[in-house]
Amino acid sequence: FERASHIRQLEATREGALQALGVALEARDFETKGHTERVVTGAVRLGKQLGLSAEDLDALRQGAYLHDIGKLMVPDSVLLKPGLLDDNERLEMNRHAQFGAGLAASIPTLPHLARQVVRHHHERWDGTGYPDGLIGEAIPLAARIFSVVDVYDALLSVRPYKPAWSAEKARAELLRQAGLQFDPLVVRTFLAEEGGEEQFIPKVRFALPSSQPTRRSLDKLLERGLEIAALDDPEQVIVHALSLAAELLEVEAAVVWLGPDEAGQLELAYVWGQVKDRPTAGSKLSVGSGLIGKTAASGIPQRVNDYQKWSGQLCEYGALGNVLAVPILMTQKVIGVLAVSRSCGDELGTEEQLVLERLVHVIAVALENARRIAELIFLRAQAETASMIDHLTGVGNRRAMEDAFQSASLFRRSGQPEKTLPVSVAVLDLVDFKRINDTSGHSQGDRILQQVAGLLSNLFPHVYRLGGDEFALLLNLEFEQATQAVLEGIHQIKHLETGMKDRLKANAGVVQWDHAGESLADSLERADHRMYRAKRAGLPIIR
Repeated sequence: FERASHIRQLEATREGALQALGVALEARDFETKGHTERVVTGAVRLGKQLGLSAEDLDALRQGAYLHDIGKLMVPDSVLLKPGLLDDNERLEMNRHAQFGAGLAASIPTLPHLARQVVRHHHERWDGTGYPDGLIGEAIPLAARIFSVVDVYDALLSVRPYKPAWSAEKARAELLRQAGLQFDPLVVRTFLAEEGGEEQFIPKVRFALPSSQPTRRSLDKLLERGLEIAALDDPEQVIVHALSLAAELLEVEAAVVWLGPDEAGQLELAYVWGQVKDRPTAGSKLSVGSGLIGKTAASGIPQRVNDYQKWSGQLCEYGALGNVLAVPILMTQKVIGVLAVSRSCGDELGTEEQLVLERLVHVIAVALENARRIAELIFLRAQAETASMIDHLTGVGNRRAMEDAFQSASLFRRSGQPEKTLPVSVAVLDLVDFKRINDTSGHSQGDRILQQVAGLLSNLFPHVYRLGGDEFALLLNLEFEQATQAVLEGIHQIKHLETGMKDRLKANAGVVQWDHAGESLADSLERADHRMYRAKRAGLPIIR
């Protein structure tokens, strides 16, 4: 279980890193916000429909995140050109698939199929695609799947060179290209029923702002965005994101609200900068109330110049002037709002909005990754606790006893760590327990073991089951006191109401732990030897 938990934690971290890189690539390429998230989700869903194995689906997911990694090596003059490309520029752009394949090959943990998606997602069914001109089923199925989802999402989205297409027009284009650009079977599966493609690609699209951010903003967002997305502490994610927002946009104040919760309330997570009447973290705001609440309710960025004149009141977080609020979205669901403000007269325009939209997507990825890591750490802690418990009786097991034996807190007086407490070790065994199992069945035997464990737990703070009908105790008592306490425990075991005709009996052996360096195994062996001496003598315990 521990190994599986560790693997899942690594996978969650890897997923976050891939998301971060995908988001950073969107920022540089002016992809419609959320394109990477949508095509990854859509490709995996379509792959399931077409029967890909779990291993291949995971490789498809990784390849989808990195499909345009090669564009990092395409010149800005080509990549960021707002109009159509000429022939030479188109050839330069098409090289991104080869560049991407080279970069993907440098990632040692990336599966071969993921690398194929990166290299071949622009191949065409009729053999006229690039970079290798593969024909038909020679194109890896994962790449064929991804290309349909990728193109459909691009058709429905605004790009610098085209408006968004309607769903009907996009469907018609996929059907027209089936057998030419796309695998006909993949297209049929994608469009299996009216509106069926919506299960792969949601309807929501985000318009591309008319202006573009500066090269400096994009470079800084790419560099710092990857750092933010890799953080696993939600507070650090927000702190670094607000710092980056301030640096990129030169704003005077920035805040992050998270939520809404089940009651429709947003909670103030962090405030940065020059804020009047600075509120405290944890302040609440209703969805739909004010500019922040309206942004959360609509899921659409809100921009207001001279907030006080617009609303007749102070901004929700005490700032005056020009305010830009952008929703933080994860899988099309609002999980918070990032707002920035400047003084009146210093307008926040479409360039700032585009940068902030890219940044909040990085925040969403990082927060989701942090949530996954926290969940896995919690599960690992639960697994660690479970590994210390005897699941039949609920007391500690041998591993728990070894940990307790080594714990300084068990051997030291509270507030007086220099003084060592005496520690006695006891082993207790039920008499003739095999006969109980043989005559009354193991279910009855298990219930008796649970009764004994419950009784011992009420009497002693450190109780462990070693196996079968054998229990062990660690006692912060001198030998004589420990022996008397264990003898009293045996007496109470004798009077347990078990439903059996004969009363339970037990033998025990007690030894004083030798502080000179005796191991737990040595102490248990000595206690076990004394217990068997008592058993042979017909006594509950030997003093």
